[in-house]
Amino acid sequence: MIDSSTVFLTLVWGAAIGCIYILLATGLNLIFGVMKLVNFAHGELLMIGAYVGFSISIALDYVGNVHITYYDCNQGYLKYASTKKNECVIEIVDDSQNVGMMNSLALDSDGCVHIAYLDWTNRDLKYACNNGNGWVTKSVDSDGDVGSWPALAIDQYGQAHISYCDWTNRALKYAHHDEEQWIIETIDDSDEVGGYSAIALDKYGKPHICYYNWSAHALIYTFQDCEVWQKRIVNENEYIDGSISLSLDSSDKANIIYFNYSTNSLKYAVSQEPILSPSLEINEDNSLSKTFGCFISSSFNI
Repeated sequence: MIDSSTVFLTLVWGAAIGCIYILLATGLNLIFGVMKLVNFAHGELLMIGAYVGFSISIALDYVGNVHITYYDCNQGYLKYASTKKNECVIEIVDDSQNVGMMNSLALDSDGCVHIAYLDWTNRDLKYACNNGNGWVTKSVDSDGDVGSWPALAIDQYGQAHISYCDWTNRALKYAHHDEEQWIIETIDDSDEVGGYSAIALDKYGKPHICYYNWSAHALIYTFQDCEVWQKRIVNENEYIDGSISLSLDSSDKANIIYFNYSTNSLKYAVSQEPILSPSLEINEDNSLSKTFGCFISSSFNI
């Protein structure tokens, strides 16, 4: 006679395997439902993630091809996989040792692939691009232990914008390319900041960045207003250990999602009004001051 513990474990493992099948089917359903294309390489991409994938980024191009970057923990390489003509194509982006453990992928308007990633061996921020003629890799910032939690966005001119953590100084840094060189600036070096950064560009091409302050346990949002970085606290007393996702809607309202591990909850924050449309107030000395919209948060227990 089968004991109750065996029955229980069988049910648990059955439910776990069923969840894997659900995830696989959901991916196929989303791609076919949105793009009206059957991705026959979906299973191969799933196996990549199961066996060698670590620190994965994904993007879809305008014809529905899937683009993935990942760290191959067996070889220590940064790799790139894509579906073209329903076949999975895998390429080595950077075969230096221990590169790509943290990476961010983005496509420009022409479908060219851009990647920002961490060189773990040298503790540098690196950038790779493929415009159809092969991969070109460059070192963006090598000043100290930099490059952790890179986030990448591409503007309408195909130029890269990267936010990342300067671990040596526990600071948030921002790098962008102006067609000739990389311009690097420190945005926030207050105290233990820069973790899990996310970046998005508004309709004017200005960067908006969300990041974590470890010492204050606060989620911070910053953006450029007339070349000056404005900072807003999204939420305090947040214990974040993982990625932050940021998106701007058509009116440039910020939408942020993250996970609070202390409450085991998925949290969502949205700005009440477009960040770039502040209200103006007249001070007693007849000077003007700007007041930017605050954030409204919601919590989802999981």
